[in-house]
Formats: sequence, C-alpha cells, structure tokens
Amino acid sequence: MAEVWYAAYGSNCDAARLAVYLRGGVLPETGEDHPGSAQAKPPRDWIPFTFPRALGFAGHSAAWGGAPAVLTTTPGLALGRAWRLSWRQLEDLVAQENGRPHQPLPLPAPRLTVHPDGLYGSLERVGSLQRLPVVTCTTPPERMPPAGAPSGPYLGVIGRGLLATYRLHPGRVAAYLAEASGGTWSADDVRSWLQQDGQTMAQELTDGTWGVGAAGEVDFVAHEDAIDLLAVRPEEGWRYTAKQKRPNQLDVTFKRDDETCELELHARNGVLWAELEAELDDGALEVETTYRVVGPLRGAASQDPDASHDNAPD
Repeated sequence: MAEVWYAAYGSNCDAARLAVYLRGGVLPETGEDHPGSAQAKPPRDWIPFTFPRALGFAGHSAAWGGAPAVLTTTPGLALGRAWRLSWRQLEDLVAQENGRPHQPLPLPAPRLTVHPDGLYGSLERVGSLQRLPVVTCTTPPERMPPAGAPSGPYLGVIGRGLLATYRLHPGRVAAYLAEASGGTWSADDVRSWLQQDGQTMAQELTDGTWGVGAAGEVDFVAHEDAIDLLAVRPEEGWRYTAKQKRPNQLDVTFKRDDETCELELHARNGVLWAELEAELDDGALEVETTYRVVGPLRGAASQDPDASHDNAPD
C-alpha cells in the first residue's frame, strides 16, 4: 500500500512532534532522540478527524513524566488529526512509538496487535478518507493500564496540535483536556501550559475543508454573517443531504445504514459555531454525542467565546 491516513489523538496532533518521528532528531519537551523514518519527508496532507470514543490518559511514560493519551471504550468524541503518510512512514512511526525496530506491517482489519508490550502496540482501522484507510495506534481494552495523570508539558503539546487543527479558543481546549484527565487537572491549570514565549497560542477558527469523522468532507467559506457551501465529498458507502436554512446556517448530514453524522454551522457577528452530532455503530460501540466548537472567524475581532455563549443559536 502506497499511502494511508494516520489518525492521531495525543501529542502527534502537533506538527512539530510528528516531524521528529518522520525526519528524526531530539524532541525538546522530552530530550528523546528519534531515528526518524526511512522516508524523511513531511506528510502530504492533514485533516481534522474525530473518534467516537472519549479521550483518556493511562499508564506512565518516563519520557513525558506522566500518563500518555489513550482512546477509551467510553462513548464520547475525541478530537484528532489525520496525517496523510506513506505506509513506510506509518511503519516507522509505530516502531518508534513502541521503542522497536522497523518491521513490515499489514493493513489491520479492523485491529492488529504488532507490539504486545507497547502502549500503542495495536493498529486499528477507524475509517477511510479519500479512498484511503484511516489507521490509528491504540491499546486494546484488555491490556489498558490504570488511568493516570498526564504531565503539563505533554498537555501543552497536545493542546498546541488541537489549536492548530481546530482553531479552538484556548479555553475550550483547556476544558477538553481537563475533562479527559479525569479531574487530575483543572482547566485553568491546563491553560497555563498552552503558552509559548509568553503568548497564548490562540488561533482563529478557519473555514475550508472540515472532516466529519470518517463519513466525508465539507468545504465551506464563512463570512461574518453568512456561510457558503462549496462542496461535500462523502466517503464510499455514505450519502449526504445539505440544507441552507438561512444564509448564516448550514447543516450537512451524512448517512450510512443506521449511522448518522451531522455537521451544523452557524455564523453570527463574526463568531462561528460548529456542532457535530454522531450516531455510530463501531462494532459493539454505539455513540450519540455532541461537541460544540466556538471561535472567532478570520478577520473578525478577537473575543472569548465563553463570554458570548449565551447568544449561541438554538
């Protein structure tokens, strides 16, 4: 297989962290030296990707000084970032994640354990995008270590990746990671790690291409009080309907058998609300979940969405 989408949900959501696995070198936050990939080139592309399971932290990483991120079996919505890599790059990444030498890997269907002793020793196929498989590294439920507290630097790297991927307000990212930590961190404490050179790493919410889980992609342009739909690309087996209820409101619904993914977008006074609702059947897992993203549009005046949340559309 030539290419694959690698879906990250932890520190590999951050481009700088992933680059160390690909090109090799020392990760500043841990001091670890990585050999890199035999194909030391940047990812060809990336796209936001969500998982229908809650994010958690378990076990202990000596390098990070705390518990690394895991996908739990609890229904929820974990925010991730899918990177388009070569298959060899994925093999090299999995090897480095588990402290092992490179070995050829087959495509999992749906899960394949390649390093039984590694926290990320299993490959799991979690969907498809652009006719390519989406694969992530996971820990099977039967081998999941006890929940633990992540370290501040680790949360900072994850937060940096999520801010770049979803253009969320830092307060939203901090609350998301604090909840995933099981109460071992407060949102205020997490937010203190979302700093770089004294500057809060806030980025503007942008339009463009949004991935709706593994159901497909939506291209749109957002204005201060309007949204223009450009294109919808469902993945194989999915169909979609798009409704423009008002100039500033867009709903796109993907369906496949009994599964549904719906993206609702609202633009008002320079603020974009994006809500994703999913009813999915992932084997034994059925999910009904909602996650709301609020942030300033490009070119709009910066504001804390928490302060204006009461004005959110119904």
